[in-house]
Amino acid sequence: MTSDGGCRPVGGTHRLHKVRPLSSGHHLPGPPRPQPLAQPVALPALTGADPADIRARVRYLHFETLPDWSGSTFSVWGGDPNDVIGAVSVSVYQWLRRYGGGTAGVIPWGTSPAGHLAVGPLSVKKDIKALKAAIRARVNLGGNDLPAALRLAEQRTSRLPDHTIRVYWVPTDGIEAVTSSTYSAVNALPPDSVHLVLIDPLHGCTDAMEDDWRAVPFGSVTRIGDLTVRNIATTIAELCADAIGLQLGTATPTAP
Repeated sequence: MTSDGGCRPVGGTHRLHKVRPLSSGHHLPGPPRPQPLAQPVALPALTGADPADIRARVRYLHFETLPDWSGSTFSVWGGDPNDVIGAVSVSVYQWLRRYGGGTAGVIPWGTSPAGHLAVGPLSVKKDIKALKAAIRARVNLGGNDLPAALRLAEQRTSRLPDHTIRVYWVPTDGIEAVTSSTYSAVNALPPDSVHLVLIDPLHGCTDAMEDDWRAVPFGSVTRIGDLTVRNIATTIAELCADAIGLQLGTATPTAP
């Protein structure tokens, strides 16, 4: 401002430019953003018998989920950041409930089976809320011990009626050594009742490890490439249908 109060332009220049901050090492990204929770889907109808017979067969089915909650699967950097496993099991619960029955259970495992988080056998019709809560209450359980989880499953389901058809679904990334204990634990359960499903998008389970799994007397070993809830849930529903001598239809309902 001048002495007589007038205003005039003030000359000057500004040189603005970005300066890259100094760094003593590599940039480390922050923690990943929370992932959206996968949602259950409606599954096709059962076929292969009249409606009354289908409902009767479903009443004899027990569906046990043994989810691998080890760090590699549970972590957002791992194979199941959106809890597709939980959404698949809920899809099956809702599907069985449409037919009025069946029982189910949940035994999470990691370094050891989490007996305090396990539920069942419970009625799918009466106790679906408890089953849903158990399968979706994810906790990082550390390492891997599938044989211990299978032994606990045998203990918890041993009092089911003799006519019960059991399906044990084991979703895992397969990053665990197969041992004699693995064989013993599988053999202690009804023949062909344990189904291993490899959910391993990062391919931590090598071809050699997968060959080891396929040598165990599971009812089936399936590597899932399409990790959508619908694809995996359909695969599991087909296993359940086959166990009770039925088939899964092709038409998809619009609601669970």
